[in-house]
Amino acid sequence: MNLKQIKIQSSRMGKSYISLGKSGTITLSKKAAIITAVEDGDFLQLHQDEDNPNDWYISISKEEGPIHLRANKLNGTSFMGNNKGIVNTLKKAINMEYETKGIRIPVGQATELDGVKYYPLITVKLLQNE
Repeated sequence: MNLKQIKIQSSRMGKSYISLGKSGTITLSKKAAIITAVEDGDFLQLHQDEDNPNDWYISISKEEGPIHLRANKLNGTSFMGNNKGIVNTLKKAINMEYETKGIRIPVGQATELDGVKYYPLITVKLLQNE
């Protein structure tokens, strides 16, 4: 086993996370937007590790993808998109499909594979509620 430490700020302010809304919205916090270098009009893609199905990642792409991101009109520093199918797939995978409130999932530092940066979603605490 070869483990690397993922560093995430401990305070809520400035924390790197994505939020999943019950209506299918997905929002990247300001800090997540900074570490992913997302820009208005980029696309978010969700990935599941086939070898470790509890491991989920996001990537940002300029190419067409399932979640078209736009800058938040209120603050211009966070980004959001909509895809109820993808949000529900992720919520089901982490046993949160019946959660009626929004869910926040921390985003870790990137792992690069074939020139693409994949950002891990830190779901371990959510999965511990199984």
